[in-house]
Amino acid sequence: MIERRLRLGYGRGDGTLYKPAMDVRDVPSVGEGWQTPVLLYPERDTPHQFMSRLEMTTACIYERLGATQIREQYALLCEGGTRDETTHIAELLGVKHPTIPGTQTRAVMTTDILVDMPDGCRIAVYCKPKALLDPTTRKGVRNLEKQAIEAVYWSRRPGTTFMVVTEEDYPEVFKDNVVDLRGRLFHHEHAAVRARVGETAERFLAIWKPDRTLIDLIRQLGVAMTLSIDQVTHLVYLAVWATAIPADLKADRFHPSNHVILE
Repeated sequence: MIERRLRLGYGRGDGTLYKPAMDVRDVPSVGEGWQTPVLLYPERDTPHQFMSRLEMTTACIYERLGATQIREQYALLCEGGTRDETTHIAELLGVKHPTIPGTQTRAVMTTDILVDMPDGCRIAVYCKPKALLDPTTRKGVRNLEKQAIEAVYWSRRPGTTFMVVTEEDYPEVFKDNVVDLRGRLFHHEHAAVRARVGETAERFLAIWKPDRTLIDLIRQLGVAMTLSIDQVTHLVYLAVWATAIPADLKADRFHPSNHVILE
């Protein structure tokens, strides 16, 4: 199935035409696969295919940092569309190239997340739980070998930085907050009021006090702006996503019953 997708151009290209080399049904992962709607290229035919929650949350964080494109399960092929380059890198490193399970056929390697940033930089992200990178275990050694192949592949491409992300790189509360905020972007029933995000941020900051809960602030804004609680909640979450309201998402859950901590 994956081989057929690659022949059709999956795992390569960009923009609305990009299709990941694998989807969540293809590869068993530690944890569970996640399919999420595409934010930056909403016309893309296929949702994002993340093999773990760690991949999904990492992609969401990069989106909030201003990414212009997120491509997941990006195939590591040479210009001719073959796996010769990663094969050669494996030989140089003295490690075995990944194979299709149960066969001796070389597998196509993929990068978990390929991120384009506004400044033109590109970030290739390898996501793996820290326990699976333990050099004292067989599985950890093997994952580190595959990580090394990937790192060399991207080192040959100017303008691209290779990064390893584990669950320890970002606090859980931060990841949960970013995922919640991103989800609000797809509440299209409130699209008619989205032009008021800037106004909402200004009014919010004018009445904010550290001892006030989020729902208390939302209720006051609803009265002042003649909007429903749901509409104001939506606008506040959008403003926080856009950093117009500089909430400290690493300090506590951004939740109506909690106090809002600003950076």
